[in-house]
Amino acid sequence: MHEAARVVYSREQLFALRSAVVFPRDRHQIPPELVRKTRRGCSAGKKRRDKKRCFRPALPTVTMGNVRSLPNKMDELAALTPHQREYMESSVLLFSETWLTQNIPDSTLLLENFHLLRADRTADSDRELSVLQLLSLRMENQELCFPELLNASCKKPTLHWADAVFMNMLLSFISLITTALNLLVIISVSHFRMLQTPTNIFLLSLAVTDFLVGLLVMTATIYLRTSCWYFGDIMCSLYSYVHVIILCSSVAIMVFISADRYVAICDPLHYPTRVTERRAKLWVCLCWLSSVLFTTVILSQDLGHPGKFKLCHGRCFAYPDPIGFIFYLVLTFIVPITVIVVLYMRVFVVAVSQARAMRSHVTAVSVTVTAKKSELKAARTLGVLVVVFLMCYCPYYIFFFINIESNKTWMIALLCYIVYFNSCLNPLIYALFYPWFRKAVKLIVTLQILQPGSCDINIL
Repeated sequence: MHEAARVVYSREQLFALRSAVVFPRDRHQIPPELVRKTRRGCSAGKKRRDKKRCFRPALPTVTMGNVRSLPNKMDELAALTPHQREYMESSVLLFSETWLTQNIPDSTLLLENFHLLRADRTADSDRELSVLQLLSLRMENQELCFPELLNASCKKPTLHWADAVFMNMLLSFISLITTALNLLVIISVSHFRMLQTPTNIFLLSLAVTDFLVGLLVMTATIYLRTSCWYFGDIMCSLYSYVHVIILCSSVAIMVFISADRYVAICDPLHYPTRVTERRAKLWVCLCWLSSVLFTTVILSQDLGHPGKFKLCHGRCFAYPDPIGFIFYLVLTFIVPITVIVVLYMRVFVVAVSQARAMRSHVTAVSVTVTAKKSELKAARTLGVLVVVFLMCYCPYYIFFFINIESNKTWMIALLCYIVYFNSCLNPLIYALFYPWFRKAVKLIVTLQILQPGSCDINIL
């Protein structure tokens, strides 16, 4: 029952909690993949121990049987609770084998960030009741998402109100700008027929992923910064699923953009036949389909059993299996980044050689044999797009590749914000380097696209 915003448990419930601590869960209640079979390294063993916490409650117990001075013991706990992980992550402290009586005042039993609920041993209790009352003191953490879940609950995000207001306003502004600018890109390429080229089809797909980042991912990030996750395990798994699909699609689209520029610059004679609008649309569809299938595979356990592997209630994280996480890093970071760098290095070499030839007039540069000047300019523009993409995404993936078990939440949050900020930078790059985008935005803002035949306007 709830009393004065505190959860009060009966002695039978406390005794049941004590049993859960003393007697671990049976082996058959732990998933087979978490049972230790062979020797592992430190990081792998630590990860499995953390996952086992989902199936066995970690309830720190303080034994008072040999304690001679209660004030000294409380001073010792006051020094340990802010630093030791066992106490920092706990919502309950149990004092067992105690000799506490009702004559001891509450002021001597207080710890910072915990409040006190007592079930003291009475003088007239018989031997059987005294066994039940070994749990004579319980301290409950006040900053929990779900106080009634004891140590299964996560702590609420702790952020000073001034920092929270500033960060929420900043992220909300970036989210709004990202959504609006990418929506302009989507409308421009979709409405004006002259802009529906193979390259712009890829840019349209990239704008869709950036639009979803601003509309969904950033909005959820703002919410999770200052609040716990109260939408349940299924919605958490669905959000993680969509989040990973968007990231995978962004990386795949950048690979297609690099391949498009490679063919346009290095093999301009066959570019019109190899890269058509129809093929570009087909590749984009395959990109999204493969992202969905890939995400379904690596998050199969989390999707099949929502919330089964989370460490506590109140936070929302994706939990891919170790092999799936390795495949995720390889297929969304190592392979794509390698392909992008190799293709654009080749594009850069060819573009520089052709630019020198055109300046010196040593070679008769033919439009049918070498790349057009407009293609070279497009390659430079998209090169800026790719470089900005690498600058935003590489720190994120490198950090997770090196520190898979890292607990630096502030660093993870910062790298995620940089990745999200890339979705805001892409349309700004279009506005800076593409005159057609500036013209299209002007027509959209002035509502001239509502006029009949506006889709056939010469906007190039």
